[in-house]
Amino acid sequence: MHVEDELASQTVEGKVLTAAWLKWRERDLLPHRMVMELKDIAKILPRVMLLEAVSRTEIIFRLAGTYSFETTGIDLTGMNYIDMAGPDAREARAERIWLMVQQPCGCRALLVFNTERKARVVAETIMLPVRADQ
Repeated sequence: MHVEDELASQTVEGKVLTAAWLKWRERDLLPHRMVMELKDIAKILPRVMLLEAVSRTEIIFRLAGTYSFETTGIDLTGMNYIDMAGPDAREARAERIWLMVQQPCGCRALLVFNTERKARVVAETIMLPVRADQ
């Protein structure tokens, strides 16, 4: 099976993101951050979030597109993704993310949540690793 098949997205935004990621990585396992061209994903930037894995317990939102604020009323920029889980779920969340850091891989999931405005939202989440610049 090809990586393109594994990354098959359900949404237009997901298709744009995965196509850009595949372009950026060329023949490498992972793309380097310095080759990422935001123009490739400009039309979906409001829905893009970029997280930095600082440590196992510190996964920081470096970019949170405007869509996340519009749907939740929360500016995620600078927040720790691990701390956003309930106390009982933090360890599992940290473990999942850190495994993706140690053995570079991506994931795709459908998430269902309620916003502060009591609206039910189904979101496709795609996490794709990028190699840090040296």
